[in-house]
Amino acid sequence: MTGGRDGPVETLDGVLDLAWTALIDGAAGRLSAMRRPVLATVDRTGRPRARTVILRAADRGAWRLRFHTDLRSSKASEMRDNNWISLVFYEPTLDLQVRVEGPAALHAGDAAARAAWDDAAPSSRRIHLAEPGPGADIAAPGSGLPAGLDTRVPTGAEAEPGYRHFAAVVVAVDLLDVYQLHPAGHRRSTHRHSGDGGVAARWRVP
Repeated sequence: MTGGRDGPVETLDGVLDLAWTALIDGAAGRLSAMRRPVLATVDRTGRPRARTVILRAADRGAWRLRFHTDLRSSKASEMRDNNWISLVFYEPTLDLQVRVEGPAALHAGDAAARAAWDDAAPSSRRIHLAEPGPGADIAAPGSGLPAGLDTRVPTGAEAEPGYRHFAAVVVAVDLLDVYQLHPAGHRRSTHRHSGDGGVAARWRVP
């Protein structure tokens, strides 16, 4: 990728290319900082909630991102109540922040969920076997996983019961807010996806 420490990108099309390349690299690379964005939601009292999730897929053509969650989690409940979310990504090598806004759709028990589940590594499926669900009180530190599965990766058959708790979250990207940090001068731009596939881009004051 260009930009970052070599100098800020100076065209709106170039910034959009930079942002999507970073997102796609993040979804594909386990060690990429872009793989672990912060997801922000709002709870029923209007309070903000934020936590790290794992980016599983980035589709520039469709302007879609995907991550996974447990249907019993607070973030799943919050996205059911208010499906507009924000994801904040930061790539330190490039000093690049990408903020995403858009509606999130929870897919559970459908074709999209099954495809995402089948594509997930067994070690990732394992967390959905925990009982009780995420955020529940427990008496002592622990994973909540069945005996033995906290120390080894389950087989496909062993992980399958967790599918009932699994959701693939697909975000329809409405806005990319891209912030490039650089000693030569910071740059900020917004890129909004329109319904007809076009993009309305603007430079902003950083």
